[in-house]
Amino acid sequence: MSEEQNWTERRTPVHSAAPHRGHALAAACLLALGLLALVVFGQVLRSPDLVSPLAPGTPTAIAPTDLPPSSTPPAATAAPTLPPARGQAPTVAVTISGIVQAPPEPRPTPTPTFTWSVSDSKRVRFYYMPGTAAERDRFQLGLLAEAALDYLASRLQVQFDGQLSVYLVPRVFWQGGAAYEGKILLISYLDRNYAGVETWTLFTHEGAHALAQDWIQPKEKGGPDGVLVEGLAVWASDGHYRQEPLDEWAAVLAASEQYIPLADLRRGPFYDFQHEIAYLEAGSFVKYLIERYGLDRFKSLYGQATGEPDADEQLVQSLYGRGYADLEAEWLSYLSTLNPSPEQTEAWWLTVRSFDLMRRYETELDPPARVLPSKAPPEWTSDTLRLFMDNGHAPHQIVLETALIAVQDLIGRGDLSGAARLMDAIEAALDAGGVLERSARIVNTFWPPRK
Repeated sequence: MSEEQNWTERRTPVHSAAPHRGHALAAACLLALGLLALVVFGQVLRSPDLVSPLAPGTPTAIAPTDLPPSSTPPAATAAPTLPPARGQAPTVAVTISGIVQAPPEPRPTPTPTFTWSVSDSKRVRFYYMPGTAAERDRFQLGLLAEAALDYLASRLQVQFDGQLSVYLVPRVFWQGGAAYEGKILLISYLDRNYAGVETWTLFTHEGAHALAQDWIQPKEKGGPDGVLVEGLAVWASDGHYRQEPLDEWAAVLAASEQYIPLADLRRGPFYDFQHEIAYLEAGSFVKYLIERYGLDRFKSLYGQATGEPDADEQLVQSLYGRGYADLEAEWLSYLSTLNPSPEQTEAWWLTVRSFDLMRRYETELDPPARVLPSKAPPEWTSDTLRLFMDNGHAPHQIVLETALIAVQDLIGRGDLSGAARLMDAIEAALDAGGVLERSARIVNTFWPPRK
Protein backbone atom coordinates (compact mmCIF):
# COMPACT_ATOMS: atom_id res chain seq x y z
CA MET A 1 0.00 0.00 0.00
CA SER A 2 1.37 3.40 -0.95
CA GLU A 3 2.00 6.08 1.67
CA GLU A 4 -1.02 8.06 0.39
CA GLN A 5 -3.53 5.25 0.82
CA ASN A 6 -3.83 5.51 4.61
CA TRP A 7 -6.54 8.14 4.31
CA THR A 8 -10.11 7.48 3.41
CA GLU A 9 -11.86 9.26 0.59
CA ARG A 10 -15.26 10.53 1.66
CA ARG A 11 -17.98 10.70 -0.94
CA THR A 12 -21.50 12.14 -0.58
CA PRO A 13 -24.20 11.86 -3.25
CA VAL A 14 -24.99 15.13 -5.02
CA HIS A 15 -28.70 15.94 -5.01
CA SER A 16 -30.56 17.32 -7.98
CA ALA A 17 -30.13 21.04 -8.62
CA ALA A 18 -33.66 21.48 -10.02
CA PRO A 19 -35.34 24.80 -9.00
CA HIS A 20 -37.18 24.44 -5.72
CA ARG A 21 -38.16 26.88 -3.04
CA GLY A 22 -36.50 24.81 -0.32
CA HIS A 23 -33.33 24.61 -2.30
CA ALA A 24 -33.29 28.35 -2.78
CA LEU A 25 -33.69 28.85 0.96
CA ALA A 26 -30.86 26.40 1.65
CA ALA A 27 -28.64 28.17 -0.84
CA ALA A 28 -29.35 31.51 0.83
CA CYS A 29 -28.49 30.04 4.23
CA LEU A 30 -25.25 28.62 2.90
CA LEU A 31 -24.32 31.92 1.31
CA ALA A 32 -24.96 33.74 4.59
CA LEU A 33 -22.94 31.15 6.49
CA GLY A 34 -20.05 31.44 4.09
CA LEU A 35 -19.99 35.22 4.39
CA LEU A 36 -20.19 34.97 8.18
CA ALA A 37 -17.32 32.49 8.31
CA LEU A 38 -15.19 34.70 6.09
CA VAL A 39 -15.75 37.65 8.40
CA VAL A 40 -15.04 35.53 11.47
CA PHE A 41 -11.77 33.92 10.51
CA GLY A 42 -10.66 37.12 8.85
CA GLN A 43 -10.74 38.74 12.30
CA VAL A 44 -9.95 35.81 14.53
CA LEU A 45 -6.85 34.65 12.70
CA ARG A 46 -4.65 37.36 14.07
CA SER A 47 -3.10 35.01 16.58
CA PRO A 48 0.71 35.22 16.81
CA ASP A 49 1.17 31.74 15.42
CA LEU A 50 0.56 33.32 12.03
CA VAL A 51 2.77 35.96 10.48
CA SER A 52 0.16 38.50 9.41
CA PRO A 53 0.36 40.06 5.95
CA LEU A 54 1.59 43.62 5.92
CA ALA A 55 -1.09 46.28 5.71
CA PRO A 56 -1.35 48.21 2.44
CA GLY A 57 1.16 50.98 2.32
CA THR A 58 3.40 49.49 5.02
CA PRO A 59 7.07 49.26 3.96
CA THR A 60 8.07 45.65 3.46
CA ALA A 61 11.20 44.00 4.81
CA ILE A 62 13.96 43.45 2.28
CA ALA A 63 13.61 40.01 0.78
CA PRO A 64 16.64 37.85 1.62
CA THR A 65 16.62 36.64 -1.98
CA ASP A 66 17.05 40.22 -3.17
CA LEU A 67 20.20 40.86 -1.12
CA PRO A 68 23.72 40.85 -2.60
CA PRO A 69 25.62 37.60 -1.94
CA SER A 70 27.83 39.29 0.67
CA SER A 71 24.94 40.74 2.63
CA THR A 72 23.04 39.26 5.54
CA PRO A 73 19.28 39.53 6.03
CA PRO A 74 18.26 42.55 8.13
CA ALA A 75 17.58 41.73 11.78
CA ALA A 76 18.42 38.07 11.17
CA THR A 77 20.96 38.03 13.98
CA ALA A 78 18.62 39.48 16.60
CA ALA A 79 17.34 36.29 18.22
CA PRO A 80 14.68 36.70 20.89
CA THR A 81 15.28 34.93 24.16
CA LEU A 82 11.62 33.99 24.24
CA PRO A 83 9.00 33.40 21.53
CA PRO A 84 7.19 36.54 20.37
CA ALA A 85 4.56 37.86 22.77
CA ARG A 86 0.93 37.15 22.08
CA GLY A 87 -1.02 40.06 20.63
CA GLN A 88 -4.50 41.26 21.40
CA ALA A 89 -7.49 40.00 19.46
CA PRO A 90 -10.63 41.98 18.69
CA THR A 91 -14.05 41.12 20.08
CA VAL A 92 -15.91 38.80 17.73
CA ALA A 93 -18.98 36.63 17.97
CA VAL A 94 -20.02 33.58 15.98
CA THR A 95 -23.55 32.25 16.32
CA ILE A 96 -24.82 29.33 14.30
CA SER A 97 -28.46 28.35 14.66
CA GLY A 98 -30.78 26.23 12.65
CA ILE A 99 -29.61 23.12 10.81
CA VAL A 100 -26.88 23.57 8.25
CA GLN A 101 -25.47 20.72 6.22
CA ALA A 102 -23.11 21.76 3.47
CA PRO A 103 -23.62 19.85 0.20
CA PRO A 104 -20.56 18.54 -1.57
CA GLU A 105 -19.01 21.07 -3.88
CA PRO A 106 -17.21 19.60 -6.89
CA ARG A 107 -13.71 20.99 -7.18
CA PRO A 108 -11.28 20.48 -10.01
CA THR A 109 -8.45 18.14 -9.13
CA PRO A 110 -5.29 20.25 -8.87
CA THR A 111 -2.47 19.23 -11.12
CA PRO A 112 0.48 17.78 -9.21
CA THR A 113 2.91 18.63 -12.00
CA PHE A 114 4.29 21.88 -10.69
CA THR A 115 7.57 23.37 -9.54
CA TRP A 116 8.01 24.47 -5.96
CA SER A 117 8.62 28.20 -5.62
CA VAL A 118 11.81 28.95 -3.69
CA SER A 119 12.89 31.76 -1.36
CA ASP A 120 16.22 31.87 0.49
CA SER A 121 17.34 33.50 3.69
CA LYS A 122 20.86 33.17 5.08
CA ARG A 123 20.47 29.59 6.39
CA VAL A 124 16.98 28.56 5.26
CA ARG A 125 15.63 27.67 1.86
CA PHE A 126 11.84 27.81 1.77
CA TYR A 127 9.80 25.78 -0.69
CA TYR A 128 6.18 26.82 -1.08
CA MET A 129 3.25 26.57 -3.44
CA PRO A 130 2.44 29.61 -5.59
CA GLY A 131 -0.51 31.70 -4.52
CA THR A 132 -0.47 30.58 -0.88
CA ALA A 133 -0.05 32.35 2.47
CA ALA A 134 3.57 31.20 2.51
CA GLU A 135 4.30 33.09 -0.69
CA ARG A 136 2.63 36.21 0.70
CA ASP A 137 4.57 36.07 4.00
CA ARG A 138 7.85 34.59 2.78
CA PHE A 139 10.01 37.60 3.70
CA GLN A 140 8.73 37.78 7.27
CA LEU A 141 9.05 34.01 7.56
CA GLY A 142 12.69 34.25 6.53
CA LEU A 143 13.42 36.67 9.35
CA LEU A 144 11.44 34.58 11.84
CA ALA A 145 13.27 31.39 10.84
CA GLU A 146 16.69 33.04 11.13
CA ALA A 147 15.81 34.34 14.59
CA ALA A 148 14.61 30.86 15.58
CA LEU A 149 17.92 29.36 14.44
CA ASP A 150 19.87 31.90 16.49
CA TYR A 151 17.70 31.08 19.49
CA LEU A 152 18.32 27.34 18.99
CA ALA A 153 22.06 27.83 18.57
CA SER A 154 22.16 29.46 21.99
CA ARG A 155 19.76 27.00 23.60
CA LEU A 156 21.52 23.89 22.26
CA GLN A 157 25.01 25.41 22.43
CA VAL A 158 25.77 24.65 18.80
CA GLN A 159 26.98 26.64 15.81
CA PHE A 160 24.95 26.15 12.67
CA ASP A 161 26.22 27.58 9.41
CA GLY A 162 24.55 25.07 7.12
CA GLN A 163 21.14 25.25 5.50
CA LEU A 164 17.66 24.00 6.43
CA SER A 165 15.17 23.07 3.75
CA VAL A 166 11.68 24.04 4.88
CA TYR A 167 8.62 22.96 2.89
CA LEU A 168 5.56 25.08 3.71
CA VAL A 169 2.26 23.45 2.79
CA PRO A 170 -1.18 25.13 2.77
CA ARG A 171 -2.99 22.49 4.77
CA VAL A 172 -3.09 21.12 8.29
CA PHE A 173 -1.52 17.71 8.86
CA TRP A 174 -1.26 16.13 12.30
CA GLN A 175 -0.11 18.90 14.65
CA GLY A 176 1.56 20.79 11.81
CA GLY A 177 5.25 19.86 11.75
CA ALA A 178 7.65 17.05 10.84
CA ALA A 179 11.42 16.69 10.44
CA TYR A 180 13.22 14.37 8.01
CA GLU A 181 16.83 13.32 7.57
CA GLY A 182 19.05 15.78 5.78
CA LYS A 183 17.66 18.76 7.74
CA ILE A 184 14.39 18.84 5.81
CA LEU A 185 11.33 20.22 7.61
CA LEU A 186 7.65 20.02 6.65
CA ILE A 187 5.45 22.71 8.22
CA SER A 188 1.79 23.68 7.89
CA TYR A 189 1.42 27.33 7.00
CA LEU A 190 -2.02 28.70 6.21
CA ASP A 191 -4.33 31.39 7.51
CA ARG A 192 -6.90 28.97 8.95
CA ASN A 193 -4.47 26.71 10.80
CA TYR A 194 -6.87 24.95 13.13
CA ALA A 195 -4.09 22.99 14.85
CA GLY A 196 -3.35 26.29 16.56
CA VAL A 197 0.42 25.79 17.00
CA GLU A 198 2.58 28.91 16.83
CA THR A 199 4.81 29.14 13.77
CA TRP A 200 7.70 30.12 16.05
CA THR A 201 7.28 26.88 18.00
CA LEU A 202 7.08 24.82 14.80
CA PHE A 203 10.38 26.34 13.65
CA THR A 204 12.12 25.75 16.99
CA HIS A 205 10.65 22.29 17.65
CA GLU A 206 11.37 20.86 14.21
CA GLY A 207 14.59 22.86 13.98
CA ALA A 208 15.83 21.24 17.19
CA HIS A 209 15.26 17.83 15.60
CA ALA A 210 17.29 18.92 12.57
CA LEU A 211 20.22 20.38 14.51
CA ALA A 212 20.36 17.40 16.88
CA GLN A 213 20.93 15.10 13.90
CA ASP A 214 24.58 16.19 14.09
CA TRP A 215 24.91 14.72 17.59
CA ILE A 216 24.08 11.16 16.58
CA GLN A 217 27.24 9.11 16.38
CA PRO A 218 27.71 6.48 13.66
CA LYS A 219 26.44 3.07 14.70
CA GLU A 220 25.16 -0.04 13.00
CA LYS A 221 21.54 0.61 13.90
CA GLY A 222 19.23 2.52 16.14
CA GLY A 223 19.25 5.97 17.65
CA PRO A 224 17.67 7.87 20.53
CA ASP A 225 14.18 6.76 21.57
CA GLY A 226 11.07 8.94 21.45
CA VAL A 227 11.51 10.20 25.00
CA LEU A 228 14.91 11.67 24.16
CA VAL A 229 14.01 12.87 20.66
CA GLU A 230 10.73 14.60 21.45
CA GLY A 231 11.77 15.59 24.96
CA LEU A 232 14.70 17.55 23.55
CA ALA A 233 12.50 19.39 21.03
CA VAL A 234 9.89 20.29 23.66
CA TRP A 235 12.57 21.53 26.06
CA ALA A 236 14.35 23.51 23.33
CA SER A 237 11.07 25.23 22.41
CA ASP A 238 10.15 25.87 26.07
CA GLY A 239 6.86 24.09 25.42
CA HIS A 240 5.17 21.76 22.97
CA TYR A 241 2.80 24.17 21.21
CA ARG A 242 3.87 27.52 22.68
CA GLN A 243 5.49 28.65 25.92
CA GLU A 244 4.11 26.26 28.54
CA PRO A 245 4.68 25.57 32.26
CA LEU A 246 6.26 22.19 31.56
CA ASP A 247 7.13 21.16 35.11
CA GLU A 248 3.91 22.39 36.69
CA TRP A 249 1.86 20.56 34.08
CA ALA A 250 4.04 17.47 34.52
CA ALA A 251 3.42 17.63 38.27
CA VAL A 252 -0.33 17.61 37.62
CA LEU A 253 0.07 14.63 35.30
CA ALA A 254 2.40 12.70 37.63
CA ALA A 255 -0.18 12.91 40.42
CA SER A 256 -2.93 11.51 38.17
CA GLU A 257 -3.88 8.07 36.91
CA GLN A 258 -2.95 9.18 33.38
CA TYR A 259 0.78 9.13 34.09
CA ILE A 260 2.72 6.74 31.83
CA PRO A 261 5.88 5.14 33.30
CA LEU A 262 8.96 6.20 31.35
CA ALA A 263 9.90 2.56 30.78
CA ASP A 264 6.66 2.12 28.82
CA LEU A 265 7.26 5.29 26.82
CA ARG A 266 10.81 4.22 26.02
CA ARG A 267 9.79 0.75 24.87
CA GLY A 268 7.08 2.34 22.75
CA PRO A 269 5.84 2.71 20.22
CA PHE A 270 6.18 6.22 21.67
CA TYR A 271 3.87 7.77 19.10
CA ASP A 272 1.03 5.37 19.93
CA PHE A 273 0.50 6.90 23.37
CA GLN A 274 -1.75 9.89 24.00
CA HIS A 275 0.15 12.63 22.24
CA GLU A 276 0.17 15.51 24.72
CA ILE A 277 0.86 13.24 27.71
CA ALA A 278 3.81 11.52 26.02
CA TYR A 279 5.37 14.78 24.85
CA LEU A 280 4.89 16.54 28.18
CA GLU A 281 6.50 13.73 30.16
CA ALA A 282 9.39 13.55 27.72
CA GLY A 283 9.89 17.33 27.73
CA SER A 284 9.86 17.70 31.51
CA PHE A 285 12.14 14.67 32.02
CA VAL A 286 14.71 15.90 29.50
CA LYS A 287 14.50 19.36 31.06
CA TYR A 288 15.35 17.79 34.43
CA LEU A 289 18.33 15.86 33.01
CA ILE A 290 19.77 18.94 31.32
CA GLU A 291 19.24 21.31 34.24
CA ARG A 292 20.43 18.79 36.87
CA TYR A 293 23.32 17.09 35.02
CA GLY A 294 24.19 19.43 32.17
CA LEU A 295 23.64 19.63 28.42
CA ASP A 296 26.95 18.01 27.47
CA ARG A 297 26.10 14.79 29.29
CA PHE A 298 22.69 14.74 27.65
CA LYS A 299 24.28 15.22 24.23
CA SER A 300 26.43 12.14 24.88
CA LEU A 301 23.34 10.13 25.82
CA TYR A 302 21.44 11.39 22.77
CA GLY A 303 24.31 10.69 20.40
CA GLN A 304 25.12 7.16 21.61
CA ALA A 305 21.60 5.86 22.35
CA THR A 306 20.36 2.94 20.26
CA GLY A 307 16.68 2.82 21.15
CA GLU A 308 17.21 -0.65 22.64
CA PRO A 309 16.11 -0.48 26.31
CA ASP A 310 18.76 -2.88 27.67
CA ALA A 311 21.67 -1.33 25.79
CA ASP A 312 20.57 2.19 26.67
CA GLU A 313 20.21 1.22 30.32
CA GLN A 314 23.91 0.38 30.38
CA LEU A 315 24.68 3.64 28.58
CA VAL A 316 22.78 5.78 31.06
CA GLN A 317 24.45 3.94 33.94
CA SER A 318 27.87 4.80 32.52
CA LEU A 319 26.98 8.46 31.95
CA TYR A 320 24.88 9.25 35.03
CA GLY A 321 26.04 6.66 37.55
CA ARG A 322 22.48 5.40 37.97
CA GLY A 323 19.79 3.79 35.85
CA TYR A 324 16.69 5.16 34.16
CA ALA A 325 14.45 4.08 37.05
CA ASP A 326 16.55 6.04 39.54
CA LEU A 327 16.57 9.10 37.29
CA GLU A 328 12.80 8.86 36.89
CA ALA A 329 12.38 8.61 40.67
CA GLU A 330 14.55 11.74 41.11
CA TRP A 331 12.51 13.64 38.57
CA LEU A 332 9.19 12.59 40.11
CA SER A 333 10.47 13.57 43.56
CA TYR A 334 11.29 17.02 42.20
CA LEU A 335 7.83 17.34 40.61
CA SER A 336 6.21 16.44 43.94
CA THR A 337 7.71 19.60 45.48
CA LEU A 338 5.85 21.85 43.02
CA ASN A 339 2.47 23.36 43.71
CA PRO A 340 0.58 23.88 40.44
CA SER A 341 -2.25 26.40 40.64
CA PRO A 342 -5.86 25.36 39.99
CA GLU A 343 -5.71 27.38 36.78
CA GLN A 344 -2.60 25.50 35.59
CA THR A 345 -4.26 22.20 36.40
CA GLU A 346 -7.41 23.07 34.47
CA ALA A 347 -5.44 24.51 31.56
CA TRP A 348 -3.45 21.29 31.22
CA TRP A 349 -6.47 19.00 31.02
CA LEU A 350 -8.27 21.40 28.67
CA THR A 351 -5.21 21.37 26.41
CA VAL A 352 -5.31 17.57 26.28
CA ARG A 353 -9.03 17.63 25.52
CA SER A 354 -8.70 20.33 22.86
CA PHE A 355 -6.09 18.45 20.83
CA ASP A 356 -7.95 15.18 21.16
CA LEU A 357 -10.97 17.05 19.80
CA MET A 358 -8.86 18.53 17.00
CA ARG A 359 -7.63 15.06 16.01
CA ARG A 360 -11.21 13.77 16.10
CA TYR A 361 -12.17 16.54 13.68
CA GLU A 362 -9.27 15.54 11.43
CA THR A 363 -10.28 11.89 11.47
CA GLU A 364 -13.98 12.44 10.84
CA LEU A 365 -14.18 15.54 8.64
CA ASP A 366 -10.67 16.16 7.28
CA PRO A 367 -9.10 12.70 6.92
CA PRO A 368 -6.19 13.86 4.71
CA ALA A 369 -4.94 15.74 7.78
CA ARG A 370 -4.14 12.38 9.38
CA VAL A 371 -1.58 11.62 6.68
CA LEU A 372 2.05 11.97 7.74
CA PRO A 373 4.21 11.13 4.72
CA SER A 374 7.01 8.71 5.46
CA LYS A 375 9.16 10.34 2.79
CA ALA A 376 10.44 13.90 2.61
CA PRO A 377 8.75 16.27 0.11
CA PRO A 378 11.48 15.91 -2.57
CA GLU A 379 10.45 12.24 -2.83
CA TRP A 380 6.68 12.74 -2.82
CA THR A 381 4.58 11.05 -5.45
CA SER A 382 1.97 12.90 -7.45
CA ASP A 383 -0.78 11.62 -5.12
CA THR A 384 0.93 13.09 -2.07
CA LEU A 385 1.48 16.41 -3.84
CA ARG A 386 -2.18 16.55 -4.81
CA LEU A 387 -3.19 15.80 -1.22
CA PHE A 388 -1.11 18.60 0.27
CA MET A 389 -2.15 21.13 -2.40
CA ASP A 390 -5.86 20.80 -1.59
CA ASN A 391 -7.27 22.67 1.40
CA GLY A 392 -10.70 23.60 0.05
CA HIS A 393 -13.31 23.02 2.73
CA ALA A 394 -17.08 23.32 2.99
CA PRO A 395 -18.70 26.16 5.02
CA HIS A 396 -19.49 24.01 8.05
CA GLN A 397 -15.84 22.88 8.17
CA ILE A 398 -14.65 26.48 8.03
CA VAL A 399 -16.82 27.34 11.04
CA LEU A 400 -15.63 24.33 13.04
CA GLU A 401 -11.99 25.02 12.19
CA THR A 402 -12.38 28.66 13.20
CA ALA A 403 -13.88 27.48 16.49
CA LEU A 404 -10.92 25.13 17.09
CA ILE A 405 -8.56 28.05 16.61
CA ALA A 406 -10.62 30.09 19.08
CA VAL A 407 -10.33 27.31 21.69
CA GLN A 408 -6.55 27.57 21.70
CA ASP A 409 -6.76 31.35 21.89
CA LEU A 410 -9.09 31.17 24.89
CA ILE A 411 -6.88 28.71 26.75
CA GLY A 412 -3.85 30.90 26.09
CA ARG A 413 -5.71 33.95 27.40
CA GLY A 414 -6.87 32.19 30.55
CA ASP A 415 -10.59 32.08 29.69
CA LEU A 416 -10.83 28.42 30.61
CA SER A 417 -14.60 28.33 31.12
CA GLY A 418 -15.08 29.91 27.70
CA ALA A 419 -12.78 27.32 26.12
CA ALA A 420 -14.69 24.49 27.79
CA ARG A 421 -18.06 25.79 26.60
CA LEU A 422 -16.81 26.18 23.07
CA MET A 423 -15.39 22.64 23.09
CA ASP A 424 -18.76 21.35 24.28
CA ALA A 425 -20.38 22.95 21.24
CA ILE A 426 -17.76 21.60 18.83
CA GLU A 427 -18.10 18.13 20.33
CA ALA A 428 -21.90 18.27 19.93
CA ALA A 429 -21.50 19.23 16.29
CA LEU A 430 -19.11 16.32 15.69
CA ASP A 431 -21.53 13.98 17.46
CA ALA A 432 -24.10 15.11 14.90
CA GLY A 433 -21.76 14.19 12.05
CA GLY A 434 -20.60 17.72 11.40
CA VAL A 435 -24.10 19.19 11.30
CA LEU A 436 -24.37 22.48 13.19
CA GLU A 437 -27.64 22.10 15.11
CA ARG A 438 -29.65 24.33 17.42
CA SER A 439 -28.50 22.15 20.30
CA ALA A 440 -24.88 22.75 19.27
CA ARG A 441 -24.77 26.51 18.74
CA ILE A 442 -21.20 27.61 18.32
CA VAL A 443 -20.99 30.92 20.14
CA ASN A 444 -17.77 32.73 20.88
CA THR A 445 -17.94 36.06 22.66
CA PHE A 446 -14.92 35.56 24.83
CA TRP A 447 -12.51 38.25 23.58
CA PRO A 448 -11.12 39.79 25.70
CA PRO A 449 -11.24 37.32 28.62
CA ARG A 450 -13.93 38.06 31.15
CA LYS A 451 -12.64 39.55 34.37
